[in-house]
Amino acid sequence: MINLIAAASSWIMPVMLVGLFGLMLVVTIIPQKKRKKQAQEMMSTLSVGSQVRTIGGFVGIVCAIDDATNILQLNVGTEENPVLVTLDKAAIYTVVNSADGESPVVTEAGAVIEEDSIVSLDDAEEAAKSADKKAEKASKKAKKDKQKAEAQDAEVSEIFEEDSAKVEVEGEIVLGEVNESDEEVSL
Repeated sequence: MINLIAAASSWIMPVMLVGLFGLMLVVTIIPQKKRKKQAQEMMSTLSVGSQVRTIGGFVGIVCAIDDATNILQLNVGTEENPVLVTLDKAAIYTVVNSADGESPVVTEAGAVIEEDSIVSLDDAEEAAKSADKKAEKASKKAKKDKQKAEAQDAEVSEIFEEDSAKVEVEGEIVLGEVNESDEEVSL
């Protein structure tokens, strides 16, 4: 029986190590393939006239593409004063506007966001208006609360002033004026 347990434990450890190694490979390779596929899709939408952003921070319009050498020319200046920069295609970070008018939205990680998940400008304006209304209501409520608190403070001040006007001097209660004598005044 002990021999059976010893034999089983001798082959379990290598199987577990191979399984963990395989899991590590799968976890690292699959996301890498996804990113590579997304980059290839982005490069396929690249054409002359597309506005792009490079990994170096240049934003410009593609003037020429040489697929044989994977080099492109990018105009980072204006149409009147062009500044042409020759770059490798791999230096393209995102396609801001493609030449055919479509503008794919790309996240920082390079993932393309589907069109149906993009919030339209009308929705954004509507959300901003509702947020403004909520802020205005909150401001009005805060103003009312402040006025209410000031009114309560005024009431408390009146009561305190009335109570402080009643000063007991030598067993008599004097209302209004306080005797300013050298005698001790008790409240």
